[in-house]
Amino acid sequence: MNTETTTTSPLVNVDPALYTVLKKKQQEFIHILDRECGTDAYEMTRGTLKKIANDNGIAWAPAWIVKDSARCVKRGLYRVPELAAYRNYRDGLEADALESDHTVIVEEIDNRERFRESMETATA
Repeated sequence: MNTETTTTSPLVNVDPALYTVLKKKQQEFIHILDRECGTDAYEMTRGTLKKIANDNGIAWAPAWIVKDSARCVKRGLYRVPELAAYRNYRDGLEADALESDHTVIVEEIDNRERFRESMETATA
């Protein structure tokens, strides 16, 4: 999708809690943005927000973004830090899952090695 976004360095230090406090519909729109926009995108034009909204059955760009003057970078360009927060939140969950899987695998290998050692000791 060709969208007008600013792709300066991503907001890597955004607290994931910024995403988790959003209402369900707001989180759903952030999920849509994550799917539709590049990985560095966190600033979008009003037109881009409206197009993404329209393409997903929403009549207007979300007011909670475009009506919040604190988000306005310049005329018609809005910062959506919740998108970076969502990505950090999601990446944290994935990292936790990978760490958990890694721990289980390491424990299984350790248990197998101890079992083999005990069997070798018992048969010797």
